[in-house]
Amino acid sequence: MINNNDIDPGKFTVSQGTTVTYTISGSTNDVDVVNNNNFNLTLSSADRVLVNGIFNKNSYKSFNDSLFYLSAGEDWNTPANVSFEIIDEYNPVTVSGVPNYAPQVTNVTLKVIQ
Repeated sequence: MINNNDIDPGKFTVSQGTTVTYTISGSTNDVDVVNNNNFNLTLSSADRVLVNGIFNKNSYKSFNDSLFYLSAGEDWNTPANVSFEIIDEYNPVTVSGVPNYAPQVTNVTLKVIQ
């Protein structure tokens, strides 16, 4: 079993395509290891704001049609044998729970020209 401090949150990056990216900061340090195959990261409030800006739509892609990804950089699992490369890039992400901010029409004025 791995320990909670075995996962390095600063090695994880979220992105829209390959251009808009954000690497999780050192302020996210709440890692809950579920078992040898699963863990949860609880984002700090600062990281949450920036990640929400990237994962901005309930879908697998953003408003500009860029795909959402999660990448894990080298040595994200700190006890892993350093002779093995464990980079895991561009894992597709499907986002849910984003509020719908579609505009609501509250008043319409029609001007008739004769």
